[in-house]
Amino acid sequence: MRHVLMALTALGLLCGSRLAAADDVAQPKPWPPAPMQLHLLAVAALTQDTTGAKLGNGTVVSPSAWTASFYGTFTANGQGFNCTATLVGPRSLLTASHCIADGGQVSFQRGNQTYSGQCEQAKPGYQSPESPDWAMCLMTEDVPATAYETINLDVSVLHKDQKLLLAGFGCQQIGGSSDGKFRTGPGFVEHVLGQVTGDPDWIATYAAIARGDAFICPGDSGGAVFYEEPQFPRAVVAVNSHYDVAGRGVSFLAVLGTPAGRAFLTAWAQRHGQLLCGVQDNAPKCLH
Repeated sequence: MRHVLMALTALGLLCGSRLAAADDVAQPKPWPPAPMQLHLLAVAALTQDTTGAKLGNGTVVSPSAWTASFYGTFTANGQGFNCTATLVGPRSLLTASHCIADGGQVSFQRGNQTYSGQCEQAKPGYQSPESPDWAMCLMTEDVPATAYETINLDVSVLHKDQKLLLAGFGCQQIGGSSDGKFRTGPGFVEHVLGQVTGDPDWIATYAAIARGDAFICPGDSGGAVFYEEPQFPRAVVAVNSHYDVAGRGVSFLAVLGTPAGRAFLTAWAQRHGQLLCGVQDNAPKCLH
């Protein structure tokens, strides 16, 4: 039976206030077992109305600007879950570890061509809601894209109150379902690295109701979190990992530039002879 993997980051409306202290961060619930097979859909193939109303400050984007992003759904224990994945090189697909089992297969269709690949978790057998929540999938051949998303491993940019760009297929209200449209919206770092108890690779963003910030909804995972400033193009600094089960608009993000993240990405790239945008200087067709 083929499981279908769907897009990660959900953008929704805030129902709580700004988080107060580090020990006030809700502890996420365990994820179900990751599926062995995921079938993705390309964002570039979506029909989107970019003139639509904003949703939790998440704006519907033009699919042509996101040719390296993919989404899908899978079912575990009788429940549906959503995930997103991002190309960071011609054959290199990044997602969350709890979205795909170690050794699991991913596939998607672009035009008349079907692409497939095998995935590796940062820590095989990942089951807990804690890091390392990254997975890389090696596609069997190059996947075309206007440009591949670039990784930024500089953790110094992730200081408190730093504005980040969340992206994904958001719910229209807390606990609601996705409408299948890809959106982006801002989140602001509340807890920096080292402040989320028991997880050295997580940061947490908060969503302030007065600003209408974006945040991850239940079931969303694996999508890219971007650092974006006017003088720099967007760059992936983390993946969406978990949401605040208390519904306060807190998003838990697994940072790629931590020692564990760097080690996983560089070892995976070297093992498979791949060049990752932002990790190796000579990677091709990177978004700059």
